[in-house]
Parts: sequence; structure tokens; C-alpha cells
Amino acid sequence: MSAGDFGNGKIFIEHKAIKLVLVVAFFLILSMPGMAAKQGAIKLLAVSDGVSGELIGSVADMYLEVKPGNGGVYIDTFPLTRLDTQISTRFAAEYACRQTETDCDEYDFFYTIKAGSTIVGGPSAGSATTVLTMAVLLGLDIDPDVAITGTINSGGLVGPVGGVREKIEAASANGITTVLIPSSEKYLEEDNATNETVDIETFATEHNITVIEIDDVQDALYRFTGTRLEEPDNDVVVDTEYTKIMGHLADELCTHTLEMQKAMGGTNLTLYNISNDMIDGLQNTTLKAYSHLRDGNYYSAASLCFGANTKYSYLQLKILNLTDDELRGKYKQQKTRLSEMSIKIENQNYTTVSQIETYIIVKERLLEAEDLLKSYVADMENNLTDMAIFHLAYAEERINSAESWSNFFHLKTKEVTINRESLKNSCTQKIAEAEERYQYVSMLVPDLLGDTRQELNRAYSDMNSSAYALCLFKASKAKAEADMVLSVYGVDPSKVQEVVEKKLPAVRKNIVSQQSKGFFPILGYSYYEYATTLLEADPFSSLLYSEYSLELSNLDLYFKEPKKTSFFNRINWQGLTYFWIFVLGFGAGSVLTIKLHEKKIRSVLQKQSANQYKKRK
Repeated sequence: MSAGDFGNGKIFIEHKAIKLVLVVAFFLILSMPGMAAKQGAIKLLAVSDGVSGELIGSVADMYLEVKPGNGGVYIDTFPLTRLDTQISTRFAAEYACRQTETDCDEYDFFYTIKAGSTIVGGPSAGSATTVLTMAVLLGLDIDPDVAITGTINSGGLVGPVGGVREKIEAASANGITTVLIPSSEKYLEEDNATNETVDIETFATEHNITVIEIDDVQDALYRFTGTRLEEPDNDVVVDTEYTKIMGHLADELCTHTLEMQKAMGGTNLTLYNISNDMIDGLQNTTLKAYSHLRDGNYYSAASLCFGANTKYSYLQLKILNLTDDELRGKYKQQKTRLSEMSIKIENQNYTTVSQIETYIIVKERLLEAEDLLKSYVADMENNLTDMAIFHLAYAEERINSAESWSNFFHLKTKEVTINRESLKNSCTQKIAEAEERYQYVSMLVPDLLGDTRQELNRAYSDMNSSAYALCLFKASKAKAEADMVLSVYGVDPSKVQEVVEKKLPAVRKNIVSQQSKGFFPILGYSYYEYATTLLEADPFSSLLYSEYSLELSNLDLYFKEPKKTSFFNRINWQGLTYFWIFVLGFGAGSVLTIKLHEKKIRSVLQKQSANQYKKRK
């Protein structure tokens, strides 16, 4: 073999090595988790305004690209849409992340809507956006012949929308064969032109469209992708320790009710301007409470007995006809109890979500008692003795209730990381969610959520005073109240009970899911039970407590479990991958640089050698 052949072989091997290095680096990049963007698209059914103001159905395209990021949600529309469409897109992303158990703080979501004309803004694309987001996150293909219209509401329920008739016409004209619509909208919708009703199913058949009613996005995802997510189908298994504590709490409160009721048995109440109707009402409340107690609905029983106790306690103080000094002594007694309990709960170390829930429950009651005692002082200064007695009695029962609830500090559930920083983060995140919901509802129904605005303001106040746990609770309640409005937006009042009947299974699934993770949501289950008992008598209150349960059953989302990781799990594999890409790239570049210099040097030496040879000749 000649020297030239050897050199050529060496160069070939070096080139091969460089190629190998580049190929390895390329595959390292591809193998990094989350490096590749995920994409998908879905058809949107929409309506636009005609020349004469009538609604015209149209079809738009929504595209989604998910990239590594920081939880941002971005939307680009052409033509532009209203702000409520953008907000409903954020809701859809939030729900999809929760349902697919994806930590979406690690991704950015880029939505693009392209329509042939300006579509009417609104939340009706919420369900389609949710399905698209879930499909992209799960890597599922979407059937292009299927479309959906409907809002996305708490619990994943698909809510009613308008313009279904026009949307079906548009779907038919654009080759879509199946349209998913919210349940209860399959049959009748008013025809604005003739003021008549339309059988949507018959109308769709005439346009070669199959209409399918759906209740939730889980069903919608199946219709689009053929994949049904695994859901818990078993009933809630009530934690035995919860049952023991709540049963004792309810029994304690209701026994107190009976004791006060018996103590007033021989008193001529008319002498104290106390009506028989009031006493009859209290007795009926007590009977209902004991009925719930027998059925094992302990939170419902406790709630009713507490309400009765505040009134009985007021009546007892009124009948005793205490002097101002005696009232002042009772006030000091309650103030001392309040102070001692407040110090006690602030000095505890909390390591579970259940303990945080208990702290919130107890602290809320103590703060309310503090406000009631302040009202007592103000009333006495203004000679409003009767009102002062009521506030003093109410404060005493609130403190009694706080003491009873404090037993839940002993409930044992899975430990999570709870510190000042995690509480602060949970507070700010929940306030942002609640504020967004509030603003959204205010666009649809202005001036409806006055009390919710006040609750949200109190959450901000708690945040500013570093009371982060209370901030989390109040913001959660505010969000739930806004969600309640969205759940019945466009729903006939006579159909509210049906909405709750569909909502309660979603609440149950939520609680079962929490149990499968080792958590038992004290507030979530208590409100679920109460919502169930209120369903027939008061569906609106039942819906409110269903929303409270949904929101307060997921507090674990805002706290992390303490990680017990091995050495290999503690390694930052993404950072390590970047390091090796850098090393390999640097190495490949260095080799190439050296080879280029060698080639130049060899060329110079060859020229010098040739010149010397010529000179010798």
C-alpha cells in the first residue's frame, strides 16, 4: 500500500467518525423529552352575522402546536375574535391538562383559528378546543369528519349553545358527517325567522348529518379519536377516620341543639316577643338534622344543627336577661377562647392537604367569630342590645364549631410539600384562575357576581397580608361561584336540577380520583354530600355546593409530594444531554478545524517541496 493510499484511508475513517458524531448528536436532540413539538387540528362550527343581521353558519379551522415552555397560552385568529373566545381557550387548555394529568407548566400552547369570515365570538368552541388539546397531549388522531359545538363547563360537562341549526347547515356544506351537540339540544330550537321550533334530529338527517348528544368531553374525545380515557367507575369510599370525626362533630352539635331546645321547653316565649313560627321552624330544622344523622349524612346534619344552635343560643341569652356587666363577662370569656385557639393553630406544622383544609375551616370560623365580637362591641356602644346579644351568641357557636372541626387535624392522609412558598404560589395561581373566570362571566352577564367580587377582593387582601391558605380558599370559592353561572348560562331554570344530576357524577369521579392518589378531600366530600341532600329541595344551592366540591377537591394540584428519588432520578438528564451535545459538537468542530488546518499545511508543504525540486533541477 502506498503512502497516498494510507492517507486516503485515514481521511475516509476520520470523515466517517465525524459523521458518526453528528448523527449521535442529532439523535440525542430528538430523544430529549418534550423537544419535538406536538401538533393537531380540528374543525370549529361557528356562526357569523349576515347582511340583515341573521346568523349564518360557518366552519373555521383551529390548529394547535404544543412546544416546551412555561405554561403560556397564545391564540392567533384571523379575522379577529372577541376576548371571550380567547379566555374560553385558556379554560379549555386548563381542563385538558387536568384531565390528561399533564404538567402544562412545562409547555406553551399556540392556537390558531382561521375562518373565511368574522365569526361571532363566544364560548361555543370551548368543547372543541378541549378535545383538540387533549388529543394533541395524548398523541391521538382526530377524525376530520366529526365536529362539535358546545361550551366547556366545570367537571368537563358540555354546555348549551345557540345557532345549532345554522351550524349543522355549515357542517353539511363542508363535508362533515357527524356533529356532536350538548344533550337536551337534540330536538327543539327556535327558528328566529318563523318563530317556530325545529326538530334538530330530523333537520340534521335532511342534511345528511348524524347528530349525537353528549354530556362531557370524555365522550366527545371518544367520538373524535376512538379512545376513551380510563375513569374511576366505583363509588366514593368514605374514609373511616373522616366518618368517625364528622359523625362525632355532628352528634356533638346536634346534642347541643336538643339540650337548648329542652331548656326552653317550659318558657313562655311570647313574653320575649318570640313567635311560635320561629320555634316551629327550629324544631323542623332539628328533625331534618336528625334524619340526616340517621342516614349518615353527617355534614348535612352538622350544618343544620349549627344554624339552629345560633338561634337557640340567641334566644337563651335573651331569656336570661343578663346585665351589661354579665354580657361583658361573657364577651371576655369568648374573646379568651378565640385568642387561645388562634395561637394554637398558628403554631402547628402542617404536612398534608387535609391539615391545610382543616386549618382553613377552623381559621375561617375564628375570623368570623372575631368579626362578630367586634360587632357586639359596636352594638353595645350604640345601645343596640338585642343585636349585640345576637352577635355574641353567634360568635360563641362559631367558636364551638371551630373547636369541633379542629379534630380533623388528626386525619391521616398522604404528605405533601407545604411551606410558605408553596402556599404563596397556590394562592397567586388560584387568584389568577378566579379573576379570569370572574371577568369572563362579567362579559356574558354583567353585574351578576357582586358577592363573588367581594370574596375575590378578600382573597387579594389575604394574599397581601401573607394569609396564603385563606387566600387559596376564598379564591377557590370565587371561582366556583363563577363556574356555577357558566353551568346554567343559557339553561332554562326548570332544567337546573338536570344540570346538577349530570354534575354530581363528575364530582364523585373527582373525589374517587383523589382517593386513588392517597388523598381524602374533607371539604370536597362534605360539600358533595350536602349538594346531594339539597338536590330536590333546592337545586340552585345544590349546584353551588357541587361547584364548591369540584374546586376544593383538587387542592393537591397546588402542592407537590415530597420526592424520594434515587441518584439516577436526581440527575438532570436534559441538562446532561445538552452537555454531551455540546461536547460532541465541539469535538466534531475541533476535528474539522484541525483537518482543515492540516490540509492547508500539507498543501503549503507540498508547494514548498515542489519549488525546491524545481530549483534543484
